Amino acid sequence: MLTISMAVDYDAIHGRLRHSFEYWQLNVIDCEITLTFTKLLSIIAHVRLGNHCLILKRVNMGNGRNEVVSFEPSRKTLSYWLSSLTRRLPKPGETIHGQKFFTGYGGKGANQCVQAARLGAKTSMICKVGKDSFGYDYIENFKKNGIPIEFVGQAEDAATGAASIIVNSEGQNFIVIVAGANLLLDTGDLKRAAHVIAGAKVMVCQLEVTPSVSLEALKMARANGVKTLFNPAPAITDLDPQFYTHSDIICCNESEAEILTGIAVGNPEDAGRVGRALLERGCKTAIVTLGPEGCVVVSTKEPIPKHVPAKKVTAVDTTRKKVVPYALQRE
Repeated sequence: MLTISMAVDYDAIHGRLRHSFEYWQLNVIDCEITLTFTKLLSIIAHVRLGNHCLILKRVNMGNGRNEVVSFEPSRKTLSYWLSSLTRRLPKPGETIHGQKFFTGYGGKGANQCVQAARLGAKTSMICKVGKDSFGYDYIENFKKNGIPIEFVGQAEDAATGAASIIVNSEGQNFIVIVAGANLLLDTGDLKRAAHVIAGAKVMVCQLEVTPSVSLEALKMARANGVKTLFNPAPAITDLDPQFYTHSDIICCNESEAEILTGIAVGNPEDAGRVGRALLERGCKTAIVTLGPEGCVVVSTKEPIPKHVPAKKVTAVDTTRKKVVPYALQRE
């Protein structure tokens, strides 16, 4: 049986989310979900709950190796968030009043790294920020969360990635991102962090830097026996086939799944078809997230797709759900 833990961002924008860890745990603790993959001692499933997700994990730490290396910033890249809350989203060319403005630390990779650290994992972050106020603030945020900054580079000729976000009262949003320094991460940065990648139990990466850099990171990890978790976001239609063969686990949402495979995902059955298609391309486990419908998991060891449902909740802000699951243990 897996331990059920709720991962939420404690810096979430709405005050009530600051106490949501206990609230959501009470709502989901009665869910008994068993997933078995023969050769995966740690089993993961990504279940979106509106603006949250479940991290299902079985942990057995103790050999001194890093549990997780979160490589590369995020779907929205490692970005400083400039967010406004409004009752409704503006129409093109329209100016409206907002109810609240706030700034915060965003980006999928950075959030993954922080969440894993808060759950007790030893993490490292390989990324780049600018030499600006946002970049310095980001570095301090990593320090506060106990994340080493040895491989958080600062670029002279690019600003820290930023995201401008508008969220309405129903949790829907408009987002504009500027990747900035994220795009300057290169293979030289990977080589400097080679010993950290080689010493990890799991490496997580996405597609917000140059794809060739992400692929090189996956290759470095696999060459050293490190489990690789690849989130193909933002998805691209001409993804190098080597991404599949160098990824132990691929986790994607419905839109990303369709871009990768051409299969429109409208239900768990469609997601199962996507999962099998991804396995045929070379990955060992495929997870297709379905928003409020949970996720579907399929693996080479258990090829029959499994639908993991999610509790129905009211979305508050879906920009805060961008958290990827972590397997915290080597075979």
